[in-house]
Amino acid sequence: MKNYGNVFISRESLQGILADRCELRMLKEDAQDPEKMHRAASRALKTYLDKFVRLCERQTESAHAEPGLLVKDRQVTYEYRIRIHAEGAGEKFAEDIEEAASGLQQTEKGTSQRRP
Repeated sequence: MKNYGNVFISRESLQGILADRCELRMLKEDAQDPEKMHRAASRALKTYLDKFVRLCERQTESAHAEPGLLVKDRQVTYEYRIRIHAEGAGEKFAEDIEEAASGLQQTEKGTSQRRP
C-alpha cells in the first residue's frame, strides 16, 4: 500500500466515504474492539484511496493518449520462454513442449524449402 501521509480528509467526509464506498466484514467479537475496528476502517480507507488514485492516473493517461498506427512487424511474438520447476508431471510437460517445438521447427523448415 502507498503512504498517504500527505492526504487530509475531514472527519465529516471520512464517515461518508466509509459508509457509502467501503464495506467491512468482521466477526461480532472483533467489531466490539475499537482497535480492531480502527485497523479495519484504516485498511478499507487505504484500499479506497489506492483505487481512487489508480482511477485518476488512468483518466490522466487517457487524456494524453493519442491513437496511432499499429506496426504489424512488432505485433507478432515469434519466441516464447517457459520455465518449469517441477518433477514428475512437470518433466513430462517439458518433454511434450520440446517435442511439439521440434515438430514445429521441422514443419517450418519443410515449408521454407518448398518456397521458390
